[in-house]
Amino acid sequence: MKFACVVLANGSSKRFGTDKATYQHEGKTMVEHTIDRVKAQTLKIDKIYINRNEPIDGLDYELSPDDSDYRSFGPLSGILGAFITAVSNEYDYVFTVPCDSFVFPDDLFERMYNDLKSSETSVVFPMYNDQQHCTFGIWNVFPELPSKLRRFLRSMNRYTIRIFTGNQGIPKNFLDLTDVYPSDPFININTLEDINNL
Repeated sequence: MKFACVVLANGSSKRFGTDKATYQHEGKTMVEHTIDRVKAQTLKIDKIYINRNEPIDGLDYELSPDDSDYRSFGPLSGILGAFITAVSNEYDYVFTVPCDSFVFPDDLFERMYNDLKSSETSVVFPMYNDQQHCTFGIWNVFPELPSKLRRFLRSMNRYTIRIFTGNQGIPKNFLDLTDVYPSDPFININTLEDINNL
């Protein structure tokens, strides 16, 4: 099995006020913190990509850019880039993680992969205290995946990852981790206050 991870790092960061991906926290950018968490996963990932249209200075990782025709759809633009990268490089699974939520645990990918296999579904998202975190996902890769997302983005006026899976008939499962971790491991950093409170 071949596993890829794509770090979603192409957002507009409007609420944060500056590019979140390159913001320095404790000597590292948010992207670097996220990559460290991916590298620490108990189930090893073959290759890490960064969803970015331009390289980040000092980071020698292959890019997984947005499709140039679909760059204004929020996280789904990055998800589409991840699908294209995964299909073109013949990965079996792609793990997507946002760069602005980098305190996720070391065994997250393994737990999600095991749930994907046992539930015989096509994608698994984590959930904590009834909140779904769909930018974290492990996707079973198949050739039609990019075209399904392109078709969805062309035809809909509301764009969320959860609606996409339902609209395109992609079986999904939500893995409830509330009783596994003592505190929420999916803290999303939207403001400078958020990151200062870590």
